[in-house]
Amino acid sequence: DTAKIAIRYDGSNVVAFVNGVKQTTKTDNASGVKNSIRVNHGEKSSHATKQLLFIPTALTDQEAIDLTTI
Repeated sequence: DTAKIAIRYDGSNVVAFVNGVKQTTKTDNASGVKNSIRVNHGEKSSHATKQLLFIPTALTDQEAIDLTTI
C-alpha cells in the first residue's frame, strides 16, 4: 500500500499527517532526538520511499492535510 506522510517538527512537538488525517502530537523531551529522518533503511522502516520532499517553511494543518490526501 502507498501512503502519503507529512511530518512537522517545531523544535518541541512532532505531528504526522497520514493520508490526509492528522495524527497525535508527540512532545519531544530529549534534546537533539529529531535532528534526522531515516528513510528506507532506517530504524523500523518497512516500505520503500517513492519521493521525499523537504519544505523549509512550516505548513499549516490544512496544508499538510491537503498535501497528504490521496
